[in-house]
Amino acid sequence: MRVIITGATSFLGKALVRLLIKRGDEVIAIGRRADSIFPKDVVYRSLQMEEYPNLTSEDKADVFINLAWAGTGHEGRNNKEIQENNVKNSLDALRVAKRLGCKVFIESGSQAEYGITTRKTTESSECNPNSEYGKAKLKLQEEAFKLAKELDISYIHLRIFSLIGEEDHDWTLVMSAIEAMLDNRKMDLTTCMQSWNFLYVEDAAKMIVEISRHFLDIKICQQAIFNIASNDTRPLKEFVELIKALTESRSICDYGAVEQKNQVSLNPSIDNYLSEIGDITFTPFEKVIKNIIKYKKHD
Repeated sequence: MRVIITGATSFLGKALVRLLIKRGDEVIAIGRRADSIFPKDVVYRSLQMEEYPNLTSEDKADVFINLAWAGTGHEGRNNKEIQENNVKNSLDALRVAKRLGCKVFIESGSQAEYGITTRKTTESSECNPNSEYGKAKLKLQEEAFKLAKELDISYIHLRIFSLIGEEDHDWTLVMSAIEAMLDNRKMDLTTCMQSWNFLYVEDAAKMIVEISRHFLDIKICQQAIFNIASNDTRPLKEFVELIKALTESRSICDYGAVEQKNQVSLNPSIDNYLSEIGDITFTPFEKVIKNIIKYKKHD
């Protein structure tokens, strides 16, 4: 399998490249940085999103995995202009994928498309995004379904939930909690009573590769949506307390010290993935936290 990955130097992108190389697949990695961080057997292209049409016949592939997206930080997520430009560039990427002979286009959507809900979330749940980021991801899914049919290319939209792993951003809850608890610092938190679901980034990569292989084997053009999440949903407080136990911390967790309006709750269903793609063995949350602790101590 020959795969193009945009956003290849991202948290998820690096995990995908590692897995595909380990499997013996060919990878064309695309990122905004000038220099490659990948082994020599990975073809690296330094391109901005609007430059994807510059890809040539040398970059022909079977699958195009689009992880690139601008304005994912706190400031950019509600910038309508940035988010609408993402939609345009992603649709152009779909056209480029068809020109390069790709049979399958995988798009990284987001749980933000569903908006704020406390109910179990399936792919057919109503979407009410409350951020420009979520609105743009949903708009892309709707427009890409139509364009993919016209182009006769399979388009698979992934609604990705909360990823964790050794190379995650330091500002995320899991990483900042581990850091604070290793230092025995007090943590001011929300009540943490909402449901949450964490997925190890390496497991997310496995799910995406299996989806790619599955639809590559289907000769007829397909459109589908999959939640990318684990099978472990619990109250967020349970995860925080597990981190405290695994770090053997003396930190005080002040639950309720931080007020949060429009509190997000994650309770995803992955039944669609399990029924169509197949079973997957997830890495337990406890093991992931141990991996991160070990990584931080040796960083």
